[in-house]
Formats: sequence, structure tokens, C-alpha cells
Amino acid sequence: MKQKVDQVRIYITDSEAVYRKGIRWALSEIESFDVIGEATTNIETLESIIKTPPELLIMNTNHDKPSGVDITRYIIHKLPNVKVILMMDEYHTEHVIRAMKSGAKACVSKSIDLDSLLIIISQVIHDELPIGHYLLKPKVAEYILKENEVSNQITDEIGKPRIKLVQSEEMILTKIRDDISLTDLATRFGVSEEIITDYLDEIAEKLLKIEHYNETLEQKYISNLISRKIGITAGEQNKELSSQKRVFHRGENEIRIPDEVLRQVDVWSGLEEETKQIYKQSPELNEPVKDISEVIELARKAGRLSSIQDFNQFIMSITEGLMTEIDRKRRILRRIKKAIEVETALVKDSDITWN
Repeated sequence: MKQKVDQVRIYITDSEAVYRKGIRWALSEIESFDVIGEATTNIETLESIIKTPPELLIMNTNHDKPSGVDITRYIIHKLPNVKVILMMDEYHTEHVIRAMKSGAKACVSKSIDLDSLLIIISQVIHDELPIGHYLLKPKVAEYILKENEVSNQITDEIGKPRIKLVQSEEMILTKIRDDISLTDLATRFGVSEEIITDYLDEIAEKLLKIEHYNETLEQKYISNLISRKIGITAGEQNKELSSQKRVFHRGENEIRIPDEVLRQVDVWSGLEEETKQIYKQSPELNEPVKDISEVIELARKAGRLSSIQDFNQFIMSITEGLMTEIDRKRRILRRIKKAIEVETALVKDSDITWN
């Protein structure tokens, strides 16, 4: 009999019954997996997993309306502990990029063999980001570079603060666009392939942040439509949004922004929403938010923020500097972590004992 304690809870959604049942049967044969349910429609899926959230949701990208991509975007905000793998009937560059921006951890074609799928599932469960490997495809890299260039032009024109790719990330994508392999990339930059892969994961994570920060009216409408379909009232949504203004999450930890900090910034008429968007655009900015607020206050007293445009430009410079430094430190920490893991594995597999 299966032991439920250490099993990974999985839910499967696909309109094709034969494929859905096949995946369920294959995964159910594995002792570490517990397939807790399946559904034909995405709304039915949400209604089920809100009551009993799985650790992993496997669903199709485009079989239903709202699409799997829309549902994934919704889940990332409402059920952040649920990891999503999106399945494509066949590979499309645009589907992969949309999946990446939605927050899916992986996106695979239905033609994938079971062994490869199990590897992807294992990576996702262990908090890896297999979808980032698609950035090694020249067409994907080209698409993102073009989109990033257009986004930069638009935000520069309107003076809106933004999260953007840093120079090293653009350089890597440019080389990939020119059809340079992972091995050649590592050689050219004088680093390991693992470090290049870390960069790709960072880019994938950043694309999700950019998508969230630049949420369109259509995306907001779809999110509200999904909430209505599964029975979440407008009052509950407003209550949730209200609480999000002052409460942020870093993993399982809750971070509260003091009221006096928000008041310091909100004193400028018309800047309240802009400021809250700055706070919401990246979880990494929540910790130094008080310092940012103090710098803004000093700049205001010095007469450097006489207009909304001045305010936007000032915040933009702070944000870009912070994001660049955060990216650098996160990569260093990842390298240290992986080095320790390798060392631990070597010691474990050897006869070395410590006295």
C-alpha cells in the first residue's frame, strides 16, 4: 500500500480523455506520486484545487477558455505553492514564451516520452526551472530581445519605472540568437555551462516579473472573469487587494510595510498608485523599502522631484541599480549553494570521515 506522507500530490487537466488517463495511469504507478484528481475543463480544475491544492498541476496550454496560460497566471497569484507544467499539443515558440511569462515551471510537448517527463517533474518538484532551457533556442532568444527593445522604447517615452534585462543578460540572448551553443557560450564568457544556465533561469524569472508589472487590461479582465466563474465575489477580491497593499510574501515569511512608510510616499498627490506599483514589482525590493522612502523624501526636500516625470526618473534609477545588484548577488549565492552540494555529495560517496 502506498505511503501518503511523502507523496507528491498531482492534478491533471486535458480535454483529451485518452491522453489524460494515460498520464494519470503512468504517474499513479510511481510510488512517490499521488494523483489526486483530473478534469476536462480549466474552471473545473480551479474549483477542485482551490479546495484541495496539489503540489503539481499538469495542464494543456490551449484546450479551453480561459486558456492554460491564463489559469497559470491566476494560480501564481492565488495559489503560489502550486507548481504548473503546461503541455503543448505540438511545439510553438509563442506558446513557450507565453508559458514562461505566465509562471509555469516547465512547458513540454505531448510527444515527450515518459522518462523525460519524469525528469522534468522531478526538476520542478525540486524548485528548478526547466522552462528556462528554452532560452537556448535562437528563435526564443530573438523574440525576447525584440520584445525587450520595444518595451524599453515605450517606457523611456512615458517615463514609467520598469524592470528590465541587464546588459549581461541581453548579451547572452544576443549570442544565442546568433545560434551559439551553450558550450561555446561558456567558453566565450570564460565561465562554466552551469553559470550560463543560472543566467537563463534568472532571465526566465525576470520575464515573469516584467509580465506581472506590465499587466494589461485584458489580463486583469480575464483574472476577474475567472474569479467570477469559480465564485469569488468582487468584495472578496477587493478585500484581498486591500491587504496586498501592505503585506508581501517572501516564501513562507510575511513582510509588512509600516503605515508610516507608505504615508511618507503617499503625500504627493497622484503618486500613490505609481509608488505601490514600485513596491509590488519585485519581492526583492520589499526589504529596503524604508530606505527607498527616506531617499525619496530627501530628494523631495532638495527640490529634485518637482514633477511626476522627475519622480518617475528618480525611482527608475534606484530600481535599476537595485535590480542589477540583486541579480549579481543571487548568482553568487546560487554558485556557492551548488558548490556546497557538490562537495557534500563527494564526501557522502567517499570514505572520508571528519575527526
